[in-house]
Amino acid sequence: MAFQSISGERPATQATTKLTIPFHIDKPGEGPSLEQEKAAQALFPLEDKCRSALRAQNVQEALDFCKQALDMSFNAGDVTTSDQLGRMNSHQLYGHALLDGGQAHEALEQENLAIQEAKKCLTETDQEYAMPFFWRALVEESMGQGEQALVDFKIAEETHRRAIVHLPEMKKNYSETLAKILQFHARLLEMMGKSDEATKLRAEAASL
Repeated sequence: MAFQSISGERPATQATTKLTIPFHIDKPGEGPSLEQEKAAQALFPLEDKCRSALRAQNVQEALDFCKQALDMSFNAGDVTTSDQLGRMNSHQLYGHALLDGGQAHEALEQENLAIQEAKKCLTETDQEYAMPFFWRALVEESMGQGEQALVDFKIAEETHRRAIVHLPEMKKNYSETLAKILQFHARLLEMMGKSDEATKLRAEAASL
């Protein structure tokens, strides 16, 4: 591309430079297929049924719907960040259902996979990043792995604190969830004979 510069009555001079503009042309097959898009749309109603069954403490329905949601998340693929987030949620929810069903080892595997997905699509300032760590902590606690659970509770709490700073408009919602996590953490500390630490966490929860 040529540029001309004129200054006063001096003869015009010509300079040539190169301008690089990055762009991307989709290749055939890139992006979600029609089948993947349909699966992604079908995932959300299944997740809703999964959550409803978990809230109702209907273990068998929760296992069925949460597993269907997980299978659908694989049908949707992981082409986009939204797909990865859906996969994370599905692993997390199925892990919750498995824990309620007394299948702790299988639940732990699902929460480990949920954390892997979280690291792909979220940052440590995202509130959603905290939740699979919280659920893994509950699984670890149920398996008698108290020290590992304490580590995951702390990660979940620190993530919530960062998320509150990052999105102050969500402070109320995030603080409510943080308070609940602190209560679970305090309960475990109390069981492990760490009463002073438990008292501090309960005080923080009460202040939120």
